Amino acid sequence: MKGTLRTLETQEKYEEYKKVGGLDSECVLCEIPAIEEFKYWKIAMNRFPYDKVADPHHMMIIKRHVPANEITGEEWMEYNALKQSGEYIDKNYDFIFESTVKMMTVPQHLHLHLIVVK
Repeated sequence: MKGTLRTLETQEKYEEYKKVGGLDSECVLCEIPAIEEFKYWKIAMNRFPYDKVADPHHMMIIKRHVPANEITGEEWMEYNALKQSGEYIDKNYDFIFESTVKMMTVPQHLHLHLIVVK
C-alpha cells in the first residue's frame, strides 16, 4: 500500500477501526494504558504500528490532552531530558517521529512515535 508505514494487514485493520468510528469517541490517546510513565509523559503501545518498518512501535504521549502549541515549558523540559539523557528513549528506540499535521490522526493530543527499525 502506497503512503503508509504499516503492512497491508495492519493498514486494513486501522482503516476498518476508523470506518466503524473507533476515533469518534473519547480521545484514544488519553485512554491508552502506559507501559512506562513519567511526570508529564507516558510511553504506550501503538495499536496500529508502523510494522512495515518498526518493531516495536510505541508512542510518547503527553499526559494532558493538549496539542503541541499548548505544551508548557516544564513539559518540554521533561521531553528534552528524556530524549537527550541517553537513558530510557536512547536505550530503547532508534528514532522519534512526529507526523505532519496532514498525517495526524489525533492532532488535538500531542504524541510522538518511538521506533526501533526492523
